[in-house]
Amino acid sequence: MRKLCVILTLFFIWQASAVELIRNGSFEILDAKELPEFWRPNGENTRKNVQIAVEKKGAPDGQNYVILSTDDPTIQMSDFIAWIQDIDLGVFDDSYPAGKEFLLSFDFTADNPGTQLRGYVEGYVMGKSFNAIGPAKSIYVGWTRYELRFRLPEQKPQSMYVVLQLLKAGTVKIDNVSISDAPPATATPNAAVIEHKAPPSLNIRFPDLPAQSTFIVGKTPRILKVDARMDENKFSELLCEIREFDSDKTLARNRIESFANRTCGNWEFPELPVGVYRFSCSAVIAGSKCEENIVFRVAKEEEVAQWRVQLREDHYMLKNGKPYFPIGVCPGHLNEAALEAYQMAGINVFLRHMNANMSATLAQKYFSLLAKYDLDAIDWVNFTDSAGQSSEKIAARLQIVAENAKKHPNFLGWMNDEDAWRGMSASDEQKCYQLFFRYLPGFICWNNQAPRGTLPFLRKYVRHTDITGVDVYPIPASVRHSEMPRQTIACVGDYVDDYMEISDGNKPVWMILQAWSWANTLEGTLDKPVPSYTELRFMFYNAITHGATGIAWFQQPAMDPSSPVMARIAKVNHEFHAIKSFLLEGAKADSFSLVNDTADLRLMERSMNGECLLILVNERDSERVASIKSLDTRPLYDTLGKKDALVINTTGQIMMAPFEVLICCTRPISFAAPEKFPSLIAEPERVPLLKAINEDISGRTLWNSRWFWNERMNERASYSECRAYHEFEVNGEVSSAWLMVGADNFCEVYLNNHKLFAVEGWSYLKEVNIAPHLKAGKNTLELRIANYSSFGGAIFEGAVETSSGTTSIVPLEGATTITAPGSDKLITPFFFSPAPGAPWGEIRRL
Repeated sequence: MRKLCVILTLFFIWQASAVELIRNGSFEILDAKELPEFWRPNGENTRKNVQIAVEKKGAPDGQNYVILSTDDPTIQMSDFIAWIQDIDLGVFDDSYPAGKEFLLSFDFTADNPGTQLRGYVEGYVMGKSFNAIGPAKSIYVGWTRYELRFRLPEQKPQSMYVVLQLLKAGTVKIDNVSISDAPPATATPNAAVIEHKAPPSLNIRFPDLPAQSTFIVGKTPRILKVDARMDENKFSELLCEIREFDSDKTLARNRIESFANRTCGNWEFPELPVGVYRFSCSAVIAGSKCEENIVFRVAKEEEVAQWRVQLREDHYMLKNGKPYFPIGVCPGHLNEAALEAYQMAGINVFLRHMNANMSATLAQKYFSLLAKYDLDAIDWVNFTDSAGQSSEKIAARLQIVAENAKKHPNFLGWMNDEDAWRGMSASDEQKCYQLFFRYLPGFICWNNQAPRGTLPFLRKYVRHTDITGVDVYPIPASVRHSEMPRQTIACVGDYVDDYMEISDGNKPVWMILQAWSWANTLEGTLDKPVPSYTELRFMFYNAITHGATGIAWFQQPAMDPSSPVMARIAKVNHEFHAIKSFLLEGAKADSFSLVNDTADLRLMERSMNGECLLILVNERDSERVASIKSLDTRPLYDTLGKKDALVINTTGQIMMAPFEVLICCTRPISFAAPEKFPSLIAEPERVPLLKAINEDISGRTLWNSRWFWNERMNERASYSECRAYHEFEVNGEVSSAWLMVGADNFCEVYLNNHKLFAVEGWSYLKEVNIAPHLKAGKNTLELRIANYSSFGGAIFEGAVETSSGTTSIVPLEGATTITAPGSDKLITPFFFSPAPGAPWGEIRRL
């Protein structure tokens, strides 16, 4: 009885001290516009048929609930369809509970199992963000409770807000939102703020590590410098090893003494044969072993010279041995009119989810089409999503990828997007990147990050990539788009500085810049405008003068040539093409220097063939005078022709407008950029799959079949495998038979124990003739499916024509079974929407 009394007392104390942070959580109080007080909708203008509203009938209790709804299957997280409430932090005026655990919870229901939402809490402390992001959830029948347990940061936030966001097409209903004291629990919260103290981690730096982590045989250093840091924790010694990548055999070992939280040392670098290796370093702190390792390669000089992509020590890229500056479109339309427009606009890299290299047919389709318009390709594949597979399976896939990639001279490599923001672990990124490094020399792995997170946190990710960088969209200025203390478009350069710092200056930084409106309309709105020419040009050169060596322009959902921003981008790109030889082939020069007030001014100078190029950037949103001291008295010509030729004998002053970029050269520079571009070619209407096959029509298709899987729609973060079986009868003489299969992400297809083919993905598919493998009577189709992460699903459709008629091959209850998650037990699948349907979207016939 005494024990029971103690438990009840503790429960009473917790209940009595509870704090509620949400106001009007049941949406019962409405303002003059019939919107719930303290809440604001977001995303009404992002897509067609978006509904964000209050409903007054059918709430689980009370009268009102809110909805988020769209029928657009291409909805993305960045569309940001949500209800938002700013938390009143005045409740903490008397005392701030640093690190205290809270519980975000709300009731919700959805109209189909493919519809998803998530809740999260975000805020800002000292100009840096913290966030607690909940999982994607769905439900099909009835209401359920969503919960996210999180901790407050150690310092009181300047702002904090809660977001209830629609992630996938459909309708969700929400009611009874609460953020209150989390009840006592022994479990670790399933989400925590980034600033919360992390466990000890080891950060290793090799200052002498060459570009692309590749040492040349005969040119390896005799002594290797090692720099190790461990935040605030002290460690006594650092154990350093060199191991073979494939066998993990230790080839060399050294111990470096330490008396604090940092050590620097030298050790002899052994002669190594051609191969791939790991630097592995470890230290012990408080009885726990902290370890870090990075990969490197030893290669022959003539081998490296044959690589399609090389990265120089100054971080500029070589393509087939020639200097190259990537200017990308992200994402782009795979439409010939659009590709022609990109080419006209001075774009040379096409960036999009293609996932083509597992399919020789798909790779040929994509890359040959891009080559027609002189566009190189980077495939946006999020390779860290594959981390749940064994290293052996990833390696086997990468060897197929390598063979396909080598066949296409305009293929450069892969981009991995926002791992840290998406909740992927740094160890998963390390695993996948190191395998890419091992099996795909001569191609790039570019790891782009979101403008979120602290530098120590992001440093763990940046070291496992060839190229780093961030996408930032700071127009209009807002803490929602940038964590930098400087909220103007000059934050672009600040992000370049940060990523140069956390990569220890060893990685090139490529930036993805804003070429769209947060209103998600081509024209923009007054409060969410499309970037002006001045803003586009400023962001471009703000990035470059801080050290960026690659740029991509981002437009949501894809770069449309009819957008007013297209001509502005073209002008920026073509001007750069006219001067890029100074950066790629010239040398740094110091004939010019800034004097007096140099804050928020960037000066870059290059010389080539006796000529000099000067780039001057005003990072302030106000007019200012730039004072320049010169040792070169020749006239300087403005590339835009706006200013008269400048002659700076000793010291001169130049009046600069807000965010102005001045580019001058000792010789006149001229360029021309188109102002009109081809219009997108409208895609034909979807064609029923059977008609497309009978009449040999390529493009978008309509299916009779439905997607299915072995559980309800669930955005998993782990790898899984399953098998599906479908039985059908064949009676009569077969005249023709075909089958088409799609899978998220990979599938091997067997018919009557005979392997037919393998399929990677679901967006472009081609039918296979199955007639030779059919038999009279019962036939069994088997799908061996692997889901790398996120949503799982499979779909198939086929038909058998016989003298007795047509037999359709589609998933059906009673005829189709699938193994349960983590089991060999056969169950009836969960069926979802027909194709095209969320979250998979269009299926096109090759």
